[in-house]
Amino acid sequence: MITTILFDLGNVLLPLELELTQQKFAKIGLTQPTEEFHNWVKLQEVGAIQEEEFIHNILGKAPAGTTYQQVLEAWNSILGTFPDSSLVLLQKLSQSYRLELLSNTNAIHIADFKAKMGNERYQQFAECFDAIYYSHEIQKRKPNTETFQWVLDQSQSSADEYLFIDDTLENIEAANTLGIYTWHLTDMNDLDVETLEKKVQTL
Repeated sequence: MITTILFDLGNVLLPLELELTQQKFAKIGLTQPTEEFHNWVKLQEVGAIQEEEFIHNILGKAPAGTTYQQVLEAWNSILGTFPDSSLVLLQKLSQSYRLELLSNTNAIHIADFKAKMGNERYQQFAECFDAIYYSHEIQKRKPNTETFQWVLDQSQSSADEYLFIDDTLENIEAANTLGIYTWHLTDMNDLDVETLEKKVQTL
């Protein structure tokens, strides 16, 4: 029986503007993300490097004259506007399920996410969840199976009590190996209470 819904954040509850981010970085002369850049992102997602080191690493690869603020704005441009429909969805589901959030993210993006939402609205969002796990805070990230096991251990629940919703297939597959029920969400618009309830009933 499903008692807990474990949500991803980006492209599940919050739209991500990948093309806009690429355009912003291209404007400051950074057109192709390198393997080194992806490694910095992963390190930031587990709290191994902080904002200043991350931004300065990028500045070291950027054309002369690029500013800290330009890189920061380009990096944060990936975060879209949190839709009212996501908040309504969470508020409704929280009446029937335990809700948890597990997001690969970083301190820069979460600070910007909170600032864009405002204190009151972010508080409404946070209150929907029984637990919020940001990767840089727990120093664990998806798709490591150890991360999912850690989440199960925190709630002292079994895998078959969970439905995990994520837009990344690699994360879905990792959760499946532990026996967690999953929903690979490829379109945010497909996520609503009625569809989710039907999904739960088939499990």
